[in-house]
Amino acid sequence: MTPVNLHPKTSNVERLKTVLVFGVFDLLHPGHIFFLEQARRYGDHLVVVVCRDDRAENSKGRRPVLSLEERLELIRALKSVDEAVPGDAPGEWSIITRYQPNIICLGFDQSTDRPEIQQQISALPQTPKIIKLPRRNGKELSSSILRRRLLD
Repeated sequence: MTPVNLHPKTSNVERLKTVLVFGVFDLLHPGHIFFLEQARRYGDHLVVVVCRDDRAENSKGRRPVLSLEERLELIRALKSVDEAVPGDAPGEWSIITRYQPNIICLGFDQSTDRPEIQQQISALPQTPKIIKLPRRNGKELSSSILRRRLLD
């Protein structure tokens, strides 16, 4: 079997286990780092899908402080991340179909309960395992808390 060509951060392996995660990742903080490091442990290749500005605004009620390109640049610089890609436009699901992950890791505050997500996951040739990762122990920190600190 010929080895798969991977992102430079990942060595060539014959069988690749892909882990997919989703997030806004605005104002990158230790909670994000913890989440990505935990997700990376479940596979050989971690793909981080970074939410587009318009989708983030729709779900959170405000635009991210950092642009999509800035957030992608930060995520790509992390050693635990093999690929960082922009999320799909609203109503599109090409990311899940393109990567066909073995595992989808969710943050403590994320869910796959929406019917359109369930439909896309069930349409894959192999249903990925869904793993909900715990919140980082210690001092609570979020992008919202950082935003409030900056405004004080």
